[in-house]
Amino acid sequence: MSDQAVLALALDEAPSLRPLTPDALAAVQGASLRVLAETGVAVDSPIVRARLAAAGARVDGDRVRFPAAIVESAVALAP
Repeated sequence: MSDQAVLALALDEAPSLRPLTPDALAAVQGASLRVLAETGVAVDSPIVRARLAAAGARVDGDRVRFPAAIVESAVALAP
């Protein structure tokens, strides 16, 4: 298939966007909280790790895990 044919097919299909249902949004939020609490994120900076630990995060080497309460408090501060 030529590049022009692929472009024509792509242009024929109008993009669509559907908002998440309340149940789907709750599922994404729950999964996000679980990943942050169980897997956490790698944080290279020892200074940042120390600050996060002081705020209640669990630090293990360069891995920082965030209890749901910390994440929810941070989200509540967002504009």
